[in-house]
Amino acid sequence: MPVVLLQEESYKKQVESIFAKAISNHYQSSSTAFNLTVKKLNPFQEYPKFKTEVKEKKETSLYLFLQIFERILFQPGISDNAVVQSSSIEINCRIIDGANGSALLDKMFTVDIHRNRAPEGQVILTKLPAHPAAYISAFDSIASWIFQPVDIAPHELYLSPACIYSSKGILTGAIRELDSFELSPLPHKIIQTRRRPNRAGNAASGAISLITGVGISKSKSADYRAIFPFVSGNDTITCVIDYKEIVTAERTVEKTKNDDGSKSVSTEAGDYGAAERYTDPNENQFIMVGQDTVGWFTLSYDPSPKSNLDHTQYWDGKDSSTIGTLNDKWKNFSVGSGLTIWGKTKDKQFRMQSLSDMQAKMIYIEEYPALMTIGKDAPVKAFAYQELTPEQWKIFMALASIPFSYFKR
Repeated sequence: MPVVLLQEESYKKQVESIFAKAISNHYQSSSTAFNLTVKKLNPFQEYPKFKTEVKEKKETSLYLFLQIFERILFQPGISDNAVVQSSSIEINCRIIDGANGSALLDKMFTVDIHRNRAPEGQVILTKLPAHPAAYISAFDSIASWIFQPVDIAPHELYLSPACIYSSKGILTGAIRELDSFELSPLPHKIIQTRRRPNRAGNAASGAISLITGVGISKSKSADYRAIFPFVSGNDTITCVIDYKEIVTAERTVEKTKNDDGSKSVSTEAGDYGAAERYTDPNENQFIMVGQDTVGWFTLSYDPSPKSNLDHTQYWDGKDSSTIGTLNDKWKNFSVGSGLTIWGKTKDKQFRMQSLSDMQAKMIYIEEYPALMTIGKDAPVKAFAYQELTPEQWKIFMALASIPFSYFKR
C-alpha cells in the first residue's frame, strides 16, 4: 500500500505547527493547541463529510474547521523519467464567529502534488508521494493559500522525489567522461517468427469448465524477433533479440436455470490480458555492423545482486543534506531485475551487468571494467575505464540503449 506520511507522528506534529502558525499570524492572536487526526475514508464514501456545527459557542471565540482529504494516485512501476501526479489534496476550511455563528472564512480548493522525475541513475521509492521533507513543506504553501483574499487556480506543487540512497555511486578510476554520443536510434521492428497454437489444451480446459463449473484460463504463445538499429557516423549497428510471448484470457462459467427446472452451463472467454515475455538464457542474440555479424550475447534475468530491499537510506537524488533513514515500509515491492549479458565480439569476451534496477549498466571486457552508462531508457552519461576501439564504443552504447525490461514481463 502507498505510504500516508501524515500517519507518522513527527510529520503530523510538523503539519500541526504549520497551520497553527498560519492561523496565529493571520488573526494576530494566540491559538489553542492543534490536534491533527488521520482517518481512513469509509469504502462506501467517495468524499468525507465536512461537519462544522458548534453546539455551545463562546462569543469571544473563533472556531476553525479544517479538513485535508488526500487521494493518493498510486502508480507502481511508472517511468522515473517522467513527472507524475502522485496525489491530490482537497482542502476544506471554515471559520465560524462564536458571536453570531457567521462564517468569517469558507474556502475549498484542490492541490495537485506532482512528483518530479528522478535524477539519472536514481531509483524512486514509489510508495512515497514525494521526498518527505518536500512533502511536509508543501503544507506551508497550502496554509498560505487558505488565507489569501483572492483565490488562485490551479493549485499545483512540484516536489522532489524520494530515491534510494547508495554511498557507492560511480566506480572510481574513469579515464574519460562523456555526456554526448554519436549514436542515434532508428525505429525498432518486431517480427513474429513462429506461432504456437494451443488448441487442444484450450479445448480441453473449456470442456473441464463445462463439467466442473470452474473457470479455467486459456492462453496462446508465439515467437518474436525484435530488431533494434542504431546509426553512428556511416555505420548501422543492429541488435537482434529473439523472445517468446504468452497472452492469457480468463474463461468464465455462467449457470442458468431453464423454464423446465433443468440447469445449463455455458462458458465465455474474456479478452486476452497483458503479455508475458521472456528470453531463453541459453539462446544467442546477435550484434551486426552493417550486414556483418560481429558478435553475440545471451540474456539472463535474476533478482538484483544489490537488492533495493537492502538499502537503509533515502535522499532526493542529488543533495546530500536530504539523506534520511529509510523506513522498511517505505521500500519498493520489487527487488528489481538483475540483467546480466554475456557476450563476445571478435576475440574479446564481455559482460554487462545492470545496476539500480537498470538505471545504470556496467560493462566489463575480459572481466576488467570498461564502460559504465547512466540512464534507464538510454544513456545520458558514460564513464570509460579503459581505451575502447570505435567499434566497441558503438556496440556497447547500442546495447546500453535497448529497453531490456520489455523482455522480462
